[in-house]
Amino acid sequence: MSSRGSTEELQTPKRFDRGLEEKGKKSRLDNDEEHSVYTVSRPSIYPSGVHAPTVRKAPLEENQNILPELKSHNLEGLYNLSFFLLIFTLGYNVVRNIREKGWQADIRLLLCPEVFRDIRFGIVVYVSLAAYCYTTFFIVKVAVWWRKRDLLSAVLYWCSQVGLYLVLTLKMYSRPLSPIFGCMLAMGVLVFSLKMHSYYATNMLLLQEFRQATGKKRSNVKKLDDNSISHSGFPYSVNLKDFTYFLLAAPTLVYETSYPRTKEIRVNYIFWNLMQLAICFLIQFFLLCQLMLPVLKRDSGSLMFDFMKLAIPSIFFWLLGFYALFHCWLNAWAELWRFGDRGFYRDWWNSTTLDSFWSKWNVPVHEWCLRHIFVESMHKYHVNRTSATAATFLMSAILHEFIFIVSFKTIRPFMFFGILFQVPLIRLSQTASVSGHRRGNLLVWLNLFMGHPLIELFYFRSFFQVHHSLFCVRG
Repeated sequence: MSSRGSTEELQTPKRFDRGLEEKGKKSRLDNDEEHSVYTVSRPSIYPSGVHAPTVRKAPLEENQNILPELKSHNLEGLYNLSFFLLIFTLGYNVVRNIREKGWQADIRLLLCPEVFRDIRFGIVVYVSLAAYCYTTFFIVKVAVWWRKRDLLSAVLYWCSQVGLYLVLTLKMYSRPLSPIFGCMLAMGVLVFSLKMHSYYATNMLLLQEFRQATGKKRSNVKKLDDNSISHSGFPYSVNLKDFTYFLLAAPTLVYETSYPRTKEIRVNYIFWNLMQLAICFLIQFFLLCQLMLPVLKRDSGSLMFDFMKLAIPSIFFWLLGFYALFHCWLNAWAELWRFGDRGFYRDWWNSTTLDSFWSKWNVPVHEWCLRHIFVESMHKYHVNRTSATAATFLMSAILHEFIFIVSFKTIRPFMFFGILFQVPLIRLSQTASVSGHRRGNLLVWLNLFMGHPLIELFYFRSFFQVHHSLFCVRG
């Protein structure tokens, strides 16, 4: 199939040249370089292959036979026993907790006036964010119209980014807000901010390569004749319709001039994912109210004892959150807008190094960091891979801490140093005795198993010293 496609690509210019010769338009051929129209697909410095958008399924949908895979070992009986022990232990702890403390997961906790106040505020914030992001589109549009990347456009863009964080952070920080809604709004600010930067940075690189198109023949630059202009690629991609699709519809943080699209919308697939999403939220609500909040509200006097009580429900809460967001929600949203690339995560659960885990569990953020921090810092500032990696984790630590500052309205840099601590742990996991072995995978799971309850204890304990409810925060 590839040979046939390449043959057609080689034959098309020949037919076009013969048609021109038949029409006797030799003068146009002589001035071909002067009057040709060029488009740029994507900046040449960005990694291709797996990092380029393509039609692919979510990893958990590629192979539905997960249990048979786990059993395909000569210790099948022990696998069955481990599942039995896991289910029985969890069931026993849940029943015992309900018998001792009663039913804590009361849905009426979500019906207080403060919750509806936060919802109204969240709607206003998201609408304002979406409208504000169009300033980046007009900055890029003017720069493309002038055919140059000038200092003024860069100053305007960075002022818009600083203004976005200052105004919204001060607004959210100064009003009573539940940590749950604060976290959702902070992540919304980050999503729109990262999309703004990807749109601006990518188009500025495209503009630079577009200006060089007539001087150098590059693989990502296409020359179009007047009779076959498809109006795709840069600079035709800089239009209001494409920007709106990227900003509001495309479930990705990195900008491309085009994305793979599916042919139809599977309504049943959307409803199935939304139903799973609702089930995940209900189980998370139960785990939070029944098993986690009682431990977080009352200090037993032993940090180790509280940590042990939180460890199991915390890891299940995180796993459910991961499945709900990256599998159910993003796949449903992508199906609604016919977005073909469903690679929102990869098989992070099999990672034997921490750098492999960080590159697989949250692919949208990883792709943004890889493109706009790691690659661009090496390309623009000529730093080595170690410095680029350190800059990537530093930015990640700052953004994670920003979410916790807005959510809990306190500056306690536990998350910041927790992310930076991943750097030496990554070096440890890359050693020959750990990488590629089962002990490497155990290190990854141990990092997750210990990290979540510790972060919860450090942040929630300080929050409950001031407030009595996680959902209904009064002013």
